Amino acid sequence: MRVDPEQLRTAAAAQAKVGTFVSGLAAGQSMASAGTGMSGLLSEGACQFAATFDTAAGAVHDELEAHSTSLSAAADLYHRTDEDFGRRLRKLTQ
Repeated sequence: MRVDPEQLRTAAAAQAKVGTFVSGLAAGQSMASAGTGMSGLLSEGACQFAATFDTAAGAVHDELEAHSTSLSAAADLYHRTDEDFGRRLRKLTQ
């Protein structure tokens, strides 16, 4: 199996960016404010659950951040292992 640590690091960085973007949306606050303009409509009631969106976005952020950290750790481990095996192989050929 061939693993490219740089590709893992690139994926980790992308996941961290997406997580930060999602948690920064703060769409729940906008949705909650929108409910006041819909007085008496069924949509007003739906806007009351807007805080759930921000909670979910926070959970998505946390999961993406955790996975990003794991990918970075895996990249570092693959890199160290490759260097270690390379040193060992050089010793055998000398």
